[in-house]
Amino acid sequence: FGDKTDLESTDKTLMYRAGIGHIMAVSGVHLSVVCSFIWMIISRIPMNKYLRFGMLVVPTLCFVVLAGMSNSVLRAAVMVLLAYSAELFRRKADTFNSLGIAVIILTIASPFAVRDASFLLSVTGVFGIGVIAPKIIRDIRQEHRIGKIAESLISSVCVMIVVFPETTLF
Repeated sequence: FGDKTDLESTDKTLMYRAGIGHIMAVSGVHLSVVCSFIWMIISRIPMNKYLRFGMLVVPTLCFVVLAGMSNSVLRAAVMVLLAYSAELFRRKADTFNSLGIAVIILTIASPFAVRDASFLLSVTGVFGIGVIAPKIIRDIRQEHRIGKIAESLISSVCVMIVVFPETTLF
């Protein structure tokens, strides 16, 4: 869950210098994978959609607390809950709007989050992969036949391009 209290500072420093410090971090991707797995299981059980959503909220909130409530995990939790709650309101989940709502909620709670590297990198990374990449892939797919590997590469490039200014800033 990203707890680094038992690691000595020299070990942490060595890991970051070696370029593998990120393996200790818990990000929104981890939460998304966990929530997708949980949703896959509970969506097969016949039950009320409100109860189903409630069964997703509890483990999501537990994960956020256990992961130390980092900005990327909080952002992911808001976005995941918005995406899965869309069905409750007879709406279609939208990455751009979910990301915007998550940013508003997180910056209202902590206005100085806009200066935090993990917050900005998380937001720009999700913007690249969830908003920019699908539009580019859709346009390319209309002109050429591309496979899943090409789509993955295009998505990765979109994230790198969108995150690059933030990376150079920090």
